[in-house]
Amino acid sequence: MPESWVQVAVILAAVMPGFVYQVSRRDVVGPGPDEREVAVRVLRAIAASAVFAGVYAAAIGPMVVRYLREPDTALSQVRLMGGLFLLLVVVLPWLAARVVAYVGTAGWFGALSARLVHALHLKRSWDPTPSAWDFAFGKVEPGWVRVRLGDGSWVGGWFSTMSYASSFP
Repeated sequence: MPESWVQVAVILAAVMPGFVYQVSRRDVVGPGPDEREVAVRVLRAIAASAVFAGVYAAAIGPMVVRYLREPDTALSQVRLMGGLFLLLVVVLPWLAARVVAYVGTAGWFGALSARLVHALHLKRSWDPTPSAWDFAFGKVEPGWVRVRLGDGSWVGGWFSTMSYASSFP
């Protein structure tokens, strides 16, 4: 258990940015097919927190060390500390998730990355589609479909460009 406000702040600063990033990212792009397990989401949040901590350490590390060595200085500047905390733990991770989602889904980024992959000969020998269902509906043309369910019954209907059968991509 943390015993001082400094320890609480360090724990929150080390864990919260990743969770804020994950929540903001899921709000924009929705849950991914590989995020059904809570453990995967927690692991990604921790990894995102580690990335934010590394960036923050490189950018403002000496200032943080100074405040940790002299907690009285931080106490005399509570508004500044509160504002920095909100900025680093909530605002920047929230914005970063939205920027990453925008760039990742932008057409120009897809074209640029495809050119780069082709130029560097980085073709994959496997398909990253998470399931056979997602693969089957990934490039299907409009038309009639019929699907046999797990209980043996059949369902069908018209599948068009506005239809959804998968959450991937």
